[in-house]
Amino acid sequence: MVTDKPWSGFNYYLGEYRSTVAVNADVKQLMSNLPRLVAHESYPGHHTEHCRKEVGLVNRKGQAEQTIFLVNTPQCLIAEGLADLALYAAIARVGGAGPPGFTPIWGCASTASEPRRCPRRRRRWPVCDRMRR
Repeated sequence: MVTDKPWSGFNYYLGEYRSTVAVNADVKQLMSNLPRLVAHESYPGHHTEHCRKEVGLVNRKGQAEQTIFLVNTPQCLIAEGLADLALYAAIARVGGAGPPGFTPIWGCASTASEPRRCPRRRRRWPVCDRMRR
């Protein structure tokens, strides 16, 4: 718990697949929103994004610049979108529903399931016509 911050929650990625999540006690929050906030900041949100970047871009490809996270930049905007989308994808994966018009990235809107043959395109493809709308 922290105070005097401009955000409601924040993920401090420590490296080596470890993070600290801070929640701002000054921001009035509903208890019912706490699971969403924690998921956004940790798994499947920001923590997962940082871990995947460390594995794929830093360790495998040697892109050490990916360990720098700049606040108030386009990188930050994309990270926020990824953290929210990851939560909706996780909900859809276990049978829930995402926001209006959301389709899991691994399937087709008509199946909302694992990657497989899209009934609309008749071939194995992770993105079909219905997902692009």
